[in-house]
Amino acid sequence: MSVANLTLSVALCTYNGERYLPEQLASIANQTVLPNEMVVVDDGSSDGSVALVSQWATSVPFTVYIHQNTSNLGSTKSFEKAMSLCTGDVIVLSDQDDAWRADRLAQTAAWLVNNPAMEAVFCNADLIDEFSKPVGQRIWELVQFGPESQ
Repeated sequence: MSVANLTLSVALCTYNGERYLPEQLASIANQTVLPNEMVVVDDGSSDGSVALVSQWATSVPFTVYIHQNTSNLGSTKSFEKAMSLCTGDVIVLSDQDDAWRADRLAQTAAWLVNNPAMEAVFCNADLIDEFSKPVGQRIWELVQFGPESQ
């Protein structure tokens, strides 16, 4: 199988993330390999998160499905719901306050194609502040996931 033959889904969960969503949505729209679909599960936001995603969805060349939870499920259950609604061969999880490198989806898909015995992949990330500036630490350092564990 090749990267071109994979279908990619992005599962994004939102909860009062209107402040952070524009940057993450832009980073998804600017991927070198676009997803085939994006499933958004909103967990009862009281801000403009849903309206913002709905408006953005009209500007991208892939399908965006938006589901609003009728009651607050919390992040774990919301991601479970989002993943269950995805139809792609590969599902990539997205937090609302992320900002992806332009090759995030391409690199994920390529790694899975080149490592067919693997069923999942996860990656390190640069931590950023509220202004999206790197703070000089990576997520694996924060959670003490060193070379031996990796």
